[in-house]
Amino acid sequence: MTEPKERDKLHISQDIPMLIECLKGYNSAINKSNIAPCTKYESAMYLFNLSITSEENRVKIGSMGGVGYFLALAGAKEGKDKESDDLRIASIGALAYLAKSPELHSDMLKGVSVYKELLKTDKERLRDATCLCVMHLAMYPNLHQALQPLVKLLVHGMTWTMEYTQNLKQNVICALHLLASRPENAQLMLAEGILPHLVEALTRKSKIQTSTSLRCLELLLEVGEFPFAQQMCEEQALPKMVALIHHERATDEGHCACLRTLLKLAKYPTGDSIMARAVEEGLTQNMLKLYGDYKAEEPPVKAKKKKGKLPPLSECQLNLQQAMAGLLAGIASSEANRELAIDAGARPVLESLQNSVDEQTRAFARQALWNLKCFEVPDDIVHHFKLGDDIVCSDRDRPLSKNDQPFRTLQSSQANKSTASVNLTPRSAADPVTWATDNKGNVLPMPLTERSTLDIGHFITDQAPASGKGHFVPSAGGGNLEP
Repeated sequence: MTEPKERDKLHISQDIPMLIECLKGYNSAINKSNIAPCTKYESAMYLFNLSITSEENRVKIGSMGGVGYFLALAGAKEGKDKESDDLRIASIGALAYLAKSPELHSDMLKGVSVYKELLKTDKERLRDATCLCVMHLAMYPNLHQALQPLVKLLVHGMTWTMEYTQNLKQNVICALHLLASRPENAQLMLAEGILPHLVEALTRKSKIQTSTSLRCLELLLEVGEFPFAQQMCEEQALPKMVALIHHERATDEGHCACLRTLLKLAKYPTGDSIMARAVEEGLTQNMLKLYGDYKAEEPPVKAKKKKGKLPPLSECQLNLQQAMAGLLAGIASSEANRELAIDAGARPVLESLQNSVDEQTRAFARQALWNLKCFEVPDDIVHHFKLGDDIVCSDRDRPLSKNDQPFRTLQSSQANKSTASVNLTPRSAADPVTWATDNKGNVLPMPLTERSTLDIGHFITDQAPASGKGHFVPSAGGGNLEP
């Protein structure tokens, strides 16, 4: 299906009424137009190309009854000659692009029975064009119920062979993913046994096919819940999903769907074993490498300064970061995986995720850092102030859960909210009480005895510390606590 030259498009668009007449078989009407006489097939091809170019042409073709004529031609009985098959393909191809016009949807839905018959045929090019038409219609959620009779045939289409076109299964998977957003359609897909076909699609080379399959699995998991999660494990979906967490194997949407699906799987009763298997397959390393690849694509520092602030992250990128932080928090909660996460370089990634604009991402990152024991106070500080017995750390070895609240922000009691150092010095050799003084030597009203308690949680702030260490470091003078 070749497109006419640009000058021909502008010229032919004025002859849409004559082309419609020719489509009906009235070839004599063409003699009154500015184009040479043509057959039904040639007229269908011209209208097909015009339907691609603009919404105005699609509406004009539809207003003249083009949808009905194309449905009649596409649904005609198969002829013995090649021209008959080509005419049907051109007709359903034109319908595929007329489906992009919402004004024509009521007419397009009258052809559901035609689409069913075309999906049953063994002619690959005809099925391919029909799948494209259904996919374009499925982009509109209000049409999903009307398209439900096609779901079973589309699931069966996952078994079709690809000899003529590589896009055939891609159109099928995309149509199924769009229709799966309706729970009733998703239930029907599960009943028809779609899972093995989607798992097999995860091994394809096409990023669009793998990513769309991942997004479809995410939608089906919301409907199938725990039984579907068990089936996913039985079908060996987990190692294939982990392998797709790679910069070249899927799109941003696919990576996001993959990580979110793994995060949902981790919340089920078998979540611990699922996460253990995922870690064995290289989940931690793949996620950290993926994060590094995305960071490498950001403009250099000089370019950032010239262009000003970087554009805000998309919703997909924010969801991807949130899922990544959540999975790292889950990995860090397992004592067996903590050392692996640290060795893989999880700490700098988590410290970077602490600066996310998303609150849940920051919470996951803080939880992971806490579980990795990145907020510990060095022994030299504890020994220097002789507060080792009083540090509140009885639960230090217990991993944090979402119900814990260890992340309290240090509130300054100074009116000017300055970052002045606080000195902890004995008032005199005879005075056993340790007094707190500011940097001007003034004694603060609250004394600190040697048996005072120190809650590490007060030193953990919402933002990453300037030192990047996650704790307070003594100054050169000794005895000063500085962030």
